[in-house]
Amino acid sequence: EDGELGRPTEGVLIHGLVLEGARWDEDAGVEYEVADLECGGALSPSQGGENAFAPLPTVLVRAVPPSPEWQCLAHAGFLRNSPDIADTPIFATRDRASSFIALATLRTEDESSRWALSGTAVLLDPA
Repeated sequence: EDGELGRPTEGVLIHGLVLEGARWDEDAGVEYEVADLECGGALSPSQGGENAFAPLPTVLVRAVPPSPEWQCLAHAGFLRNSPDIADTPIFATRDRASSFIALATLRTEDESSRWALSGTAVLLDPA
């Protein structure tokens, strides 16, 4: 049915997350499959100003075993160092100093460093 995602074979689907410093372009990138779900889209530059925050579509959150190629960051997770993945921090609130949760791996068509340099983050509560 249109708009229905189905049930993933692993992980959980979450909605209500917000991007700061970027937006999600559902028409960008190539389609791919994760945990038997069709996915698509990529990070795109935000429009700035009043549009500094943009909603993410429903996302799949799942734990994955680390790969030996990934760079371990103490108390933060693993950086994938992949050209098509932006390792994006997830914060509970805009107070980044005390609300770090984990890293999200979001698709990108730009250099992944662009998103780190622009301060792009996923927020649970942008208020």
